[in-house]
Amino acid sequence: MKTQDSISKNKTKKKDRVETSLKDASRDLSVFKFKSGAVVALVLFMVFGYLIHCLIDGKVVAKIPFVPIKLVQKDES
Repeated sequence: MKTQDSISKNKTKKKDRVETSLKDASRDLSVFKFKSGAVVALVLFMVFGYLIHCLIDGKVVAKIPFVPIKLVQKDES
């Protein structure tokens, strides 16, 4: 027959295994959610970038009251 101590130890070990398994599964889920969120953000960025590029290609959308630095100026040569 099993004593109370051995039953208690078995329950504690089982509880520890379950907690460890839950922590691992939670970490895996967090990594998966991060990766899938990054992929969705990248796809949306590309789609909206393409749409905006097509809609305002070559059109003046605003006039600014200063001359921008050379890095952001479009070459008109």
